Amino acid sequence: MHWLRKNSSVKHESSPVDPVSKPLNIRSLRNVAVLKLDHIGDLLLATPVFEALREACPQARITAVVGTWSQAVLKNNPFVDEVLTFDAPWLNRHQEDFDLAQHWKNRAATAHLLSASFDLVINLRSDHANVLLASLISSRHILSFCNDSPYTTLITHSVERPPGLHVLAQHTYLLSRIGIEVRGCPRLFPTREDVTWAKRVLQSGHVWVALFTGAGFKLKEWSSRNFLELAHRLSRMGLSLVVVGSKAEEPIGSRLERECDTLNLCGKTSLQQLACILKQVNILVSNDSAPVHIAASVGTSVVVITRPVVKDEFSPLGEGHTVLSVPACTTPCRGFDFRERTLPERMCRCIQAITVDEVELAVYKQLVEQHSSSITRSR
Repeated sequence: MHWLRKNSSVKHESSPVDPVSKPLNIRSLRNVAVLKLDHIGDLLLATPVFEALREACPQARITAVVGTWSQAVLKNNPFVDEVLTFDAPWLNRHQEDFDLAQHWKNRAATAHLLSASFDLVINLRSDHANVLLASLISSRHILSFCNDSPYTTLITHSVERPPGLHVLAQHTYLLSRIGIEVRGCPRLFPTREDVTWAKRVLQSGHVWVALFTGAGFKLKEWSSRNFLELAHRLSRMGLSLVVVGSKAEEPIGSRLERECDTLNLCGKTSLQQLACILKQVNILVSNDSAPVHIAASVGTSVVVITRPVVKDEFSPLGEGHTVLSVPACTTPCRGFDFRERTLPERMCRCIQAITVDEVELAVYKQLVEQHSSSITRSR
């Protein structure tokens, strides 16, 4: 089933028309670069672009230009020939971690991009820094949104991004400008060993609820106190809990392990192993972050706690998900745009307004629906 039909909140627009740009002969492309420098969830949502390019341009060499923080998304991806890393300073959430070694890696990547000769560069973001970087890459054509950039004259095939589209619908709309249809769903490519490992770690016969308490940066996180209270309630319901995440989530993972007999996998999985773990659980409860889209990509139901300003653009794809958000954000919190030199808020008021009762009820409703569906299928 086409992913656009699985998510009624995603709008699909007709193909854009720009009479100034010359038509692009897809079959003539031999070397294509895709620029997607943001983070794990963002790159995962862009993976259907690579599949569509491979289908439309089987003769082309496809290079992905991504940040080191997200390159694991493309591990084993059969639609990408080369992964080149460039850590864009304007997208680095942890500027203090940017060291001299990474500086020289960025310089090497830039030199490579300048020396290469691409037929087409596809820029999947519209901000001016990305447009400028795309224009520096030696290429005959640049396909890019132009909404947020004063440098639209550098783009050979420009598109105005319509408002209100899910991010994958944005990619679909952009690629339609050159006659390429994006039909696939986001996905990772675990190995058989990854699948076997996950099946060994999670015992069958349990109703598993996974928790992800992180979010990439603190302002996006529901409070750890709320997650702890939720875990205690779910444990008393007889549910089996597993907490996932990176080493950054290890402190709360250890506490959940002690207090609720939770299986603690923080810092113990690769991205592909995480996908295999999430495929085996019944529900993931998470902040708005990459695990939401990993779970959705393997067909696992998600309860996501997020802000109203991004709930449509980054909602989990597919059916059976619950997005918890306040109706509207009246006063946006400072600090979500980490490129701005403003003192960030300590916590987001919209996210903290979601109660433990609401999340617990959402989990309960999803479990009831899953049980009802399993009875219907068994008849």
